[in-house]
Amino acid sequence: SLDARGNPSTPATMRRAVTYIDDHLHEPTTTVSVAAAVGLSVRTLERGFSRYFSTSPRRYIERARLDMVRAELRVGSPDNSSVTQIAARWGFGHLGRFAAGYRKSFGEHPSETLRTQT
Repeated sequence: SLDARGNPSTPATMRRAVTYIDDHLHEPTTTVSVAAAVGLSVRTLERGFSRYFSTSPRRYIERARLDMVRAELRVGSPDNSSVTQIAARWGFGHLGRFAAGYRKSFGEHPSETLRTQT
């Protein structure tokens, strides 16, 4: 399918965008860099994410990074892991915003996840 400007926003293109994001989560990945990697305008990428994933590329990136932080916190221990270090490794520079987003997503503080092993 083509968007209003004739740019492709197909499921295959969106899957390539998701693959690019997943492969570059450790890097400062932005909507602009994702759009460039898959050959779309930022607007077309945003429309495609909205249409196929009901979210924005920025929110998708943030959620994927939060999931990676959570996975690390769940296998770490307070003795050898730091919430700050793990969050920074996954691109979260502002700890207050990170902690608020984490709590909203998972219903607990990151430090609670680190303490309570499953």
